[in-house]
Amino acid sequence: MLARLSLVASELVTNALRHCSATDPAATMTLVLAADRVTLTVADAGDGFDPAHRPPSDDPSGGWGLHVLDAIADRWWVERDGGTKVICEIDR
Repeated sequence: MLARLSLVASELVTNALRHCSATDPAATMTLVLAADRVTLTVADAGDGFDPAHRPPSDDPSGGWGLHVLDAIADRWWVERDGGTKVICEIDR
């Protein structure tokens, strides 16, 4: 589980830093451990995105972060509240 969590955290933080707001280039990561799952949240001030419309990249060197997230996390979703939060859960 630690390897899965590390990879997901790396992908989400990288995405947040690549796509954050130019006027507020910060990102935060929160990790919550529960008996049955780990919840990881990465937030930034960026405009967000529509996860339903993310075709696979033609570039093998990038553009695969959300596809990796989809393959590794048990659940994930996006929330927008003055910024963007990507939340994922990995069952323990």
